[in-house]
Amino acid sequence: MKKQLLKIIAIVMPVIFLTACASSNQQQTLESKFETGQKDFIAHDYQGAFEQLEPVAREGNANAQYAIGYMYFYGKGVKEDQELGKVWIKKAARQGQPLAQKALALINQHGQKEEESKVFITKNQMANNKFQRVINQQAPILNQ
Repeated sequence: MKKQLLKIIAIVMPVIFLTACASSNQQQTLESKFETGQKDFIAHDYQGAFEQLEPVAREGNANAQYAIGYMYFYGKGVKEDQELGKVWIKKAARQGQPLAQKALALINQHGQKEEESKVFITKNQMANNKFQRVINQQAPILNQ
């Protein structure tokens, strides 16, 4: 019985160790992608920012989700898709991302009509600048 238990432990422990290492590497990759995406976004390289931030957003980072939503909503680095932008902004807002919450309130206030979304674009320019400062301050924070 002890020999069987030792065999099981000998098999299971390396698997656990390898899984932990892979998880740690994935976290480092996400952090690296977030930092690179943040720099690209600030430099107005929205296509590069999208490529880096999208996987981070899919993993649940609220700041990355807001950035992806912003880029979709305005067609920055990707084809404009206001509905998909709103989906990502909602995800970030649900996690408490304050700029996403403000953006969502403006979207809901003004609706999706073309002329009204132009008002939202004008009002949200300051939010974009704030977001750039926020992601600068929160770069190491991936899981909120």
